[in-house]
Amino acid sequence: MTRPQVDPGLAAAASSEEVRGALADKVSRERVGTEVAGMLEGPRPAVALALLSSLGLSSTVFRVPDGCAAPDGWGASGVACAEAAVATLRHLSAAQPWVVGLAAEERRVALLAAMLAPLRGMRQPGGKKKAGSAAAVVVRESLKLRGRDADDVDRLLAALPALARVAERLGDAGGGGGGGGGVGAEEGEPGVQEELGMAIRALGPSWRVAAALMPLLALAEGAAVGCEAPAGDGAEAAAAARAAVGGGVTSWAGAADRADAAARMAGAAGAVIGAAEAMGIARCHEWKPLVDGKELMRELGVKGPALGKVVDAAVRWQVRNPAGGRDEALAYLRGEWGGDAH
Repeated sequence: MTRPQVDPGLAAAASSEEVRGALADKVSRERVGTEVAGMLEGPRPAVALALLSSLGLSSTVFRVPDGCAAPDGWGASGVACAEAAVATLRHLSAAQPWVVGLAAEERRVALLAAMLAPLRGMRQPGGKKKAGSAAAVVVRESLKLRGRDADDVDRLLAALPALARVAERLGDAGGGGGGGGGVGAEEGEPGVQEELGMAIRALGPSWRVAAALMPLLALAEGAAVGCEAPAGDGAEAAAAARAAVGGGVTSWAGAADRADAAARMAGAAGAVIGAAEAMGIARCHEWKPLVDGKELMRELGVKGPALGKVVDAAVRWQVRNPAGGRDEALAYLRGEWGGDAH
């Protein structure tokens, strides 16, 4: 990507403390959010974000919540993630028609998530009313964008570790598999089909976008490194993504061949998407339950706190068995929960 060239005098003025202070204190956050949305929906969103970063304005525009110690240089890391996301989506578009069909608001949310990926796992401290992920708070409070945008960004970033694990396990199994128990299921561990299906159900229609963003975890300056993420959700997720991407892609800013890096990242994303389609679960977020809570109460006599566990087990069985029917599901549930569900 060609970095933007700005008149030196204009650059000096825009990056001055006076201008940063005025932008922070005198310009409404609604106006800031409107301008950012316009940048992200424009023809060169990564260039616009890079310009903000080069002027030292990223931290002012994308102001993190009070009490969150964002990693040093997270704005530049976010720009690198956004550039990588744009390149990956562009590479995917040749083989994945859904990329071409992305609506402007879907692309905006995807690039917002990429820009804020270095904040993934961080949460705003405080009471129940204020607590939330740092990325969602930036979208909702610093940019004053829709609450739906904040929720979508949060959902996309939260799903990346599970998708990275899926991508790594698909690579370990040669990129295929999934029927029945799924690939690489060890005792007490869901098969890859189950893990991918449940991630798709949690994400809804945006699951393919999340798959495209998943390789961002492979970047050293990206999301999972240096943040206070839950156990297993930081360095382990980054390692899984790197294993899936392969080829030593650990830094977008330092990549000697970005075209090759984008191809490898798109390949990892495409493998996850292709696996979901081959497994027959690409649209499982649209499925109605084979058996609902009322039926389970009637058929198994289950009630109370156990009901939620049995409903979850029913959904997971359905994801593992896309061609299965209601009677098969009930037979499985009776065998697993019939005597222990009360």
